[in-house]
Amino acid sequence: VLTRIGVEKAEVNALIEEQRRSIYQEEHGLRKLSMSDEAIREAFSVVDQDGNGVLSRDEMEQAVQTLDLDISEDDIHLIFEKADVAVTGGITLEDFQSLMGDKFVKYWWETHLKL
Repeated sequence: VLTRIGVEKAEVNALIEEQRRSIYQEEHGLRKLSMSDEAIREAFSVVDQDGNGVLSRDEMEQAVQTLDLDISEDDIHLIFEKADVAVTGGITLEDFQSLMGDKFVKYWWETHLKL
């Protein structure tokens, strides 16, 4: 039904997976994700264009361009290298969560986006 009204299949699958995760957490008494955790997961899934669970440098650069952020290519590379803790050439959700919680990056975003 959702795909018929224009919601992409990847988004439908993500919604189904989120519902499964929520049911599992409730059944096993696990903590629910905080709103900030959910926001970070959502941001990650938006940037992860191919849906493979790892952000590439190209995906990160594309996200910056799409959002029309004033971030130099050098800064993008520095942020990417900082987040790629395991030096795999990609950023996992866990890396992304650490990056988004990092005081330097928070300061940078607040300074550049005037939040």
